[in-house]
Amino acid sequence: MNNIADSLTFTVPLALPEHLTAQRFSEQQTNPRKIKQVYLNTLAVYAVDFYLRCRGIETDLSASDSWDLVTQTLMNVADLEMKNIGKLECRPVLPDSQFCHIPLEVWSDRIGYVAVKLSESLREATLLGFVETTTQEELPVSELRSLEELEDLLAELTAKVTPRQTQVNQLLQWFDNIFEPGWQAIEKLLAPQELSLVRNLKVRRGKVIDLGIELAGHPFILIINLSRENEDTVAVNLQVYPTGENSYLPPGLKLIVLDESEEIFKEVTARSADKFIQYQFDAERGDQFGVKIDWQGVSITEKFGISELEPPPSPLFIANDET
Repeated sequence: MNNIADSLTFTVPLALPEHLTAQRFSEQQTNPRKIKQVYLNTLAVYAVDFYLRCRGIETDLSASDSWDLVTQTLMNVADLEMKNIGKLECRPVLPDSQFCHIPLEVWSDRIGYVAVKLSESLREATLLGFVETTTQEELPVSELRSLEELEDLLAELTAKVTPRQTQVNQLLQWFDNIFEPGWQAIEKLLAPQELSLVRNLKVRRGKVIDLGIELAGHPFILIINLSRENEDTVAVNLQVYPTGENSYLPPGLKLIVLDESEEIFKEVTARSADKFIQYQFDAERGDQFGVKIDWQGVSITEKFGISELEPPPSPLFIANDET
């Protein structure tokens, strides 16, 4: 752990546009203490967002809870949504303070906490450092780790969610028993008791989805069930199962269907007693969509298309079974 005195800091200018945003948010509050809280939180979040964008790190400021009026009112929140990897909490530190206040309500669902010291004039904000986790509301700034370590952490998390499969899986070819690598007959993936839950459609294929994280030590299985309604329409049934000795999916695991623009079309979330989750829809010739498996911000996306374009033969697997 690095002492803050030995690590580099980063100072961000706070100009009129940033103060106008902070004022616009805080004016929605009526309690004087809440007005000040929202104003300072907004400046801290802006400063961290500015720093990360300068370092070429992707953020999604508008998707942050701290940019939402209802959440601002109900919570003391200063989060910055990091694209695909989770929330970074950005906590303001007053000019004469040697402590960073981290409220208990934001001790979970965060990938880290950044301390941002605001100048007395509020014209500058200095990023002091960060911690990954906390068990104290008043964190001494002397215990902060360096910004360099923060960048290393974000790079490591980003690497885990980098899409591993960019090839588009062409589903109409599956009816000709031609599959992209990784897709297996489900009899090879699921236990007998689980097979009875899988819909008996014309084409059934499964793939192991390993999120690369310690989740009870096991990956998941994505099952694709297909039936051809007519020449132009395919019924697609998606299912996600646990593997190994796990009988149930972890609560919060998400099955997300993305449209061609990679916007969310449908999201299904596992509950505490779900042995699997599923969603069914019809896709037409020419459609493209994605299927994302997400757990606590760590995800993998598979892309699919309804096309009969002739694929290159080398990366494909031509099955010799009828399953």
